[in-house]
Amino acid sequence: MEKYRNSADPGTGIHPFMPVVGKGNFVSTWVLGSLLVLARLPMVVVVSGIVMISALVSSLLSLVAPSLGNWFEAVTVRPSLRLILFLCGFPIVMVQPWPLTAHTEEPFTAQPGDVILVNFTGYMDVVIQASLRGALFAFAQDYKGKPLVVTKGPIGAFRYAVQSYQETKTSFDETAGTLAAACKKARAANRPLVLFFEGTATNGRGMLACPPGLVASSDSKNTAFHLQAHVHHHLSARSKPRASAVYPISDYTSPMGHLIRLISVPSHYLRIISVLPSATPSFSAYPDASLLQRHLLQTLSEASGLKLMAKVREDKAPFLQHWRDTQGSDYAKE
Repeated sequence: MEKYRNSADPGTGIHPFMPVVGKGNFVSTWVLGSLLVLARLPMVVVVSGIVMISALVSSLLSLVAPSLGNWFEAVTVRPSLRLILFLCGFPIVMVQPWPLTAHTEEPFTAQPGDVILVNFTGYMDVVIQASLRGALFAFAQDYKGKPLVVTKGPIGAFRYAVQSYQETKTSFDETAGTLAAACKKARAANRPLVLFFEGTATNGRGMLACPPGLVASSDSKNTAFHLQAHVHHHLSARSKPRASAVYPISDYTSPMGHLIRLISVPSHYLRIISVLPSATPSFSAYPDASLLQRHLLQTLSEASGLKLMAKVREDKAPFLQHWRDTQGSDYAKE
């Protein structure tokens, strides 16, 4: 949960709010943007309430029978989350297999207790993943050199991601435990584990390396790992920097401010890169856990086109420069 704390640097990891970019002209920003906010915001609030109630009912049903709770979540919570994504400007969430040459291979099917490694770009990542599958969520932490994870349900994970921007320094969550314990909890809940290996930090460009020893802290021989990457067009290393103004309807200093800015844009382009099983490193190929962790992250970096950066929390300059290139110098002052 290490983040830069300068409010002038919204794209360098100040908090878990992905940058919102657009053409920035008067019509699209103020006229169309204002109409979209007036139309979308009430519906987002109403549907969010439905999600909260449905999630509560699902939790109560899970106490009786986990399979019943999971079924209720699948028919109520996930469709509602997809509607929220639509209202927030994500009309289609594209899941693209990688590599594209393997046309006949089926995408991975995550079993209970499996770990899905996903990069972190903002709190909407929780909504996106929860709309795809019933899962528990975990966020990696490095506590005094020891890799730990914070495990939450979908609603708890969303709150954790949104509230983490309030932290003024690297903090330790008392509920954190080992990855092996998180996998055990996921198996008991009959769900896979979506692991945000960057924690809740984002830098506006590549991916942060996860804490050393994270994979080794799992029940390695009995844990299957899968890879997915969230790639926003303006964050991709394969896309050319473009001069796109940040929408000034609201700001990045609060969750509601960012939500208003998010829904003021007609649509956002997001790809989910899903690495096929044949291309995913496993313990059978890399028995050494540290070597497996390195190859897992390198594979995800190659599949997504997002550069893997080991010391991004200590080196702010590259991300300030990226923000200057895409947003203009006013948005990236030292």
